[in-house]
Amino acid sequence: GVDGLIEFATHSPWEHAAIVIRDPWWLTDAEGQPLTGLYVYQSGPGPNGYPDVLNGNLCGVTFNRLYDFLANREHIYVRSIENVTWTSDMRTNFVEAFNESHGKPYDKNWCEWLCTGIDSFFCCKVCRCFVPKRTNRFWCSALVAWMYESVDWLDPDTDWSALTPEDLALIDAADPYDLSKLWVLKK
Repeated sequence: GVDGLIEFATHSPWEHAAIVIRDPWWLTDAEGQPLTGLYVYQSGPGPNGYPDVLNGNLCGVTFNRLYDFLANREHIYVRSIENVTWTSDMRTNFVEAFNESHGKPYDKNWCEWLCTGIDSFFCCKVCRCFVPKRTNRFWCSALVAWMYESVDWLDPDTDWSALTPEDLALIDAADPYDLSKLWVLKK
């Protein structure tokens, strides 16, 4: 499937990227109560076997319960953002980026996938210049990197539009933040 193609094209064991969010302070349920627990913010071609908790979507940029996401998956690795003290500006920027991206379609532009895949496979970073930065659709790792850039966790010169899951497994955070080494959440 698509996952195997991503692994092959990017010459990487990583096929997906997402953000785990604990107790999303800005969201409420249908009764107006704050959402609590662990969620995953991701972009995928779908259909997921579990709906977005806010709009019911099964593909594109979705907000899902972490336990639904983990149910049929193996080999989940995590990098945690460290040295973060959430400021008011950081919270505002994160929520604005979430609101701008949530519900957007998955980026299925195969030409751009090909350019990014060629660059990853040959480690050259030449073709990625043909992948424009845009926020009207996202593939998984572009969404994660864009969200991180929106709160200044990545260098502002990072080309988030053409990052792969492997790039996120290797990337460094902007000072003073750190991304942990990969650790196993589920085998």
